[in-house]
Amino acid sequence: MDERDAAVEESLDDGLRHRHGQHFTKDDPADLMIALCVRHPMAAVLDPACGTGALLLRAATRLAFLRGAAGMGSGHLTGIEVDPRLARAAQARVPGATIINDDFLDHGLGVNGGPEARAPSPGSSAVRVRGPLVRKSNAVSGTAPALPRDFDAIVGNPPYVRQELIDPARKRMAPPAGPALSGRSDLHARFWSPSLALLRPGGRLGFITSGAWLDAGYGAALRDWLTTSHRLVAMVESSVESWFDRARVRTVIAIVQRDPPDASRPARFVSLRVPLATLVPAGLPLEERLARFDRMARAIEDGADAGDALVVRSVPSLALGGRTWGPLLRLPELYFAIAARGASRLVPLSEVATVRWGIKTGDDAVFCPPRDREPPVEERFLSPLVFTLMELDRLVVTRDQLRRNVLLVERGRENAAGREDAASREDAAGLRAWIARAERDGAHLRPTCAARARAGRAWYELRPAPSGAILWSIMHQYRHLAPINPEGFPVNDNLLQIDPKPGISTRLLAAILNSHVTALIKHAHGRQRNEGMLKTQAGDLRGMPILDPRAIGADEAGALVAAFDAIASRRIGTVPQECGRADRRALDRLVLEALGWTSREAEAEAGRLSSCLTDLYAGERLWEVDAVRRRRKRSGVMAAP
Repeated sequence: MDERDAAVEESLDDGLRHRHGQHFTKDDPADLMIALCVRHPMAAVLDPACGTGALLLRAATRLAFLRGAAGMGSGHLTGIEVDPRLARAAQARVPGATIINDDFLDHGLGVNGGPEARAPSPGSSAVRVRGPLVRKSNAVSGTAPALPRDFDAIVGNPPYVRQELIDPARKRMAPPAGPALSGRSDLHARFWSPSLALLRPGGRLGFITSGAWLDAGYGAALRDWLTTSHRLVAMVESSVESWFDRARVRTVIAIVQRDPPDASRPARFVSLRVPLATLVPAGLPLEERLARFDRMARAIEDGADAGDALVVRSVPSLALGGRTWGPLLRLPELYFAIAARGASRLVPLSEVATVRWGIKTGDDAVFCPPRDREPPVEERFLSPLVFTLMELDRLVVTRDQLRRNVLLVERGRENAAGREDAASREDAAGLRAWIARAERDGAHLRPTCAARARAGRAWYELRPAPSGAILWSIMHQYRHLAPINPEGFPVNDNLLQIDPKPGISTRLLAAILNSHVTALIKHAHGRQRNEGMLKTQAGDLRGMPILDPRAIGADEAGALVAAFDAIASRRIGTVPQECGRADRRALDRLVLEALGWTSREAEAEAGRLSSCLTDLYAGERLWEVDAVRRRRKRSGVMAAP
């Protein structure tokens, strides 16, 4: 993204930008994507969401490089952009290109019957081929130019719009011959089918998108469709930087060829372990810069690693269906070795335990006051609350670690007459004042609170189920801990609660969950989020494979519980810190032995596991640092030296 893009992005209205999903593409990932897609000097290139023309400009530069001639040579470039301001900027920036000011999904491209010319709707913007972009009159006569079905390359950064913000009518539009998309799909998922339909056989599509669809359930149909209908060439992700400045999401480059799947040509899953600017430094002569990206593209296609900077995993296309793709980019070979060797002893957590949410209050600010302040109600209505695992430093929940209370009105009931008695008693003046104040602030109108009232109880009566035996955070970053909750403190819905099924020891299950084997496995079943965070929802946790505690002998179980107790008696550090602890290594060794490794093998693999996790978390830290730097740069706050 150059200074022109940065200036345009800063000037855009935030609401409009979010509604259209506009995030501008940096030059480095753009040049890598285009090197993988634009392969001959006379290629016809389309960008279906061209913004200010950044990708078209990079494509024009690549065409000139391939020809070995001077000048941009943009005669084979076409762009479509819904925002007229950006479309005008693209036309000025790449003056020889065809720029169409329209919505790609409404331009007759598969959604409305195939890529045919159609009459424009009243008031639609016009198109001028290879010239200044002008507005069309409101007349309904005339047609928008039909797009050919023989593009050599389609490159794009399609809109990143969360499903909650997509027009319901658009969600119902299903491109023919494409995947059966879920209503939860991001808007970019609707660009793949009509775009691929416009490629000639052998042509390539390159999209840079949020990486959420690699792991999320809504992406399953798209993943399976791509691998059964086309040839997946490569997926490229950086483990150390984001390629969007404003969107706090991981981004991925996908390269797909319009050919049937080829079992002899595996897909390349590429993890970049250093910033692209390290591999292709700024300030290089243009020809050398493009030559380096050309060599990088060839290395990816050949499946060749570039030392520790670029790691390529080759996966047969037949092995890609019915699975998530994020682990193929992010996880070390050790994860796949554990999954294969321990397959007979790994079971979904749901087979040996139940998983449920913590208390959803509807308004944590009202229901969860800090414990270090004057209580807003009488003490008998309050209970210490496990609000987040960030407040815990051990594997056993104790009262002294908890920083918040939760208001439990039913604790004040003294008979079956009901909750009203608690608030009407003379010694409940604080509770009555709290209720009145919260209602003045509209707390009772919040959806969760109002739902309680509709269910026939007071909006402020939580009635939580008994607390879980083991706790699991929904959001994870640098620590891995699943503490036991022996005193049964109530739990907020920032956390999930795990209850072993009958006959399964809580401490044995906790030992398994707190091992670094599970810390690695959770990265395959969670979802990468903002700034190095990993998210595990209840469904993810239920399906996460763990060592089956039922398959462990009594002696092994006793050793695992003893190893857990040794760790539970001390403070827990970050995963890289824990990797250096002998007691943690002992627990990991025991879990590996239970999965089928010999004692000698388990000792070596425990060391390898520590190294893999240290590298994994180091990458997460670099990604977070890059995200924080970009956020501070946008806000004008400089990082401390």
